[in-house]
Amino acid sequence: MNENTNNNDVLEEAQEAVAQEAAETAEETVEAADEAVEAAEEAVEETAEDADETVQEVTQTAEDAVDAAADTAEDTVEATAEEITDDLADGESEQDAVSEEITEPAKKKFPLQVPVIIALCLVAAALIGYFVYSAFFLREPEGVTWSTEIEGITYYLDFNTDNTFKAHIGSIEVDGTYHKSKNQPKQDLTGATVDESQKVDTISLDYQIAYFVPGYAAEYEITGSRILGNQVFHGTYGQGLDFTMQQAKWQKPEIEKPADLQIDEDLVGTWVFNYSGEDIYKLTFDKDGNMSFKKFQEGTTYNGTYTISNGQINFTYVVADSTVVPLDYSLSGDILSCMNVNFVREGSGATPDQPFAVPAAQPAE
Repeated sequence: MNENTNNNDVLEEAQEAVAQEAAETAEETVEAADEAVEAAEEAVEETAEDADETVQEVTQTAEDAVDAAADTAEDTVEATAEEITDDLADGESEQDAVSEEITEPAKKKFPLQVPVIIALCLVAAALIGYFVYSAFFLREPEGVTWSTEIEGITYYLDFNTDNTFKAHIGSIEVDGTYHKSKNQPKQDLTGATVDESQKVDTISLDYQIAYFVPGYAAEYEITGSRILGNQVFHGTYGQGLDFTMQQAKWQKPEIEKPADLQIDEDLVGTWVFNYSGEDIYKLTFDKDGNMSFKKFQEGTTYNGTYTISNGQINFTYVVADSTVVPLDYSLSGDILSCMNVNFVREGSGATPDQPFAVPAAQPAE
């Protein structure tokens, strides 16, 4: 019995010791927890302070960015306003047009009306028809260069629509007039009507050129196609006086200049012989050795080259072959004595003494 009592006492003491130790352990645990809580609170406070500083920094940065953006926007608005003001000053009409385009709805564009389309088609058809007619069926002297050769000399003639013509014989040019008649009764050389019922086309020139005789009308007929370049001008004066001219292309003849070309600088320019207030002859010299001699009353111009040799003007022009004509000359200020007449430098106002009769100045052929 005593032994059981002792065991109970030992057990109680052990339980008390365990309970006390557990209590102490629990107390220590609570103290450690309190310390952890305090540490956590301090950490939270520090974190909150850091976060507050970060928020303040971010806020300040945002405010700075907003201020900078505001300044930039203000500058941009001012610059844009200045540009708009300049644009308005340069063109108010354009501003009005843009405003109308913005405020008003776009108007519907209607296609071309049928009558307009028909008119355009008719114009195009007329142009095509005229081209075809001119190319294949037009048989008139105008608009074509005609050529014929007589005794080694080639003549080129161009008839203009204003009743003038230009002829080329070598380097010589001839300007004149012509008359053309359509559907006239057939006549003889004297102008008397031969056959009233027979209608012919005739042409006459005021200048002796190629087969044409001044004052007489030649009957003509044209065959071939202009666009193919094979048209032929058939002419006749009757009584076997027939001739033909071919469609051709004139090319300016080249005149070779001498290797030792000599120029008189005082001669370069334009010189005119005037008689009784009317221009009769004109001489032109340039610094490259080109020369021309024009006879106003005849409408003839001799084109060629020149060089100075032994105190003379050696004038070269072309008919069938090159022809060289030596001309004596002398200069006295704005007066050029040549071909037995006194020429005056054009625009100088000089008034030389002239003979009473117009001399027959002409390069020898």
